[in-house]
Amino acid sequence: MDTNDTFGFNAPAEVVYNSLIDPDRTDRGLPAGVRVAERSDGKVRLSAGSGTVDVEVSTSGADMRLTSRSSASFGCADRPR
Repeated sequence: MDTNDTFGFNAPAEVVYNSLIDPDRTDRGLPAGVRVAERSDGKVRLSAGSGTVDVEVSTSGADMRLTSRSSASFGCADRPR
């Protein structure tokens, strides 16, 4: 499943983009209880409680685009189908 979403921010695009790609500020943009557990080139491991999710991340400075892709999400196994 692919999901595409757009978010509005009350700040210049450059400020938002730089905040999203700055490793020292990444945790600030995550939901409460979620944190970055590990980082490597193009990959981020997020953790919440005892669960983890690996996310592939790519950026494009030319159009200030951050793309992330994961094959799982927190709590998927507990959701009814």
